Amino acid sequence: AHNVVVLKIGTDILKLLKEGAPHRATDFIPPTMKDAVIAKTSLAGPGETVQVTFKVPAKAGKYPFICTFAGHYQAGMKGTLVVK
Repeated sequence: AHNVVVLKIGTDILKLLKEGAPHRATDFIPPTMKDAVIAKTSLAGPGETVQVTFKVPAKAGKYPFICTFAGHYQAGMKGTLVVK
């Protein structure tokens, strides 16, 4: 399974992943850190497609995006949304 989660600048990603591990119902995002999420997709299984439409933050900066499924961030499933 894979997802895309766009986060606010400065979010402690490792904390989010660690605390989110038991929270399958919220796509591995801990309820205590839901305010750090700008946009997210649900988890997509093999052959599935998901999409999300969101308003890009007005503030310029580099916003991280990650996959929250166990081990995927560490395997390189991450990137940066650049807002100018």
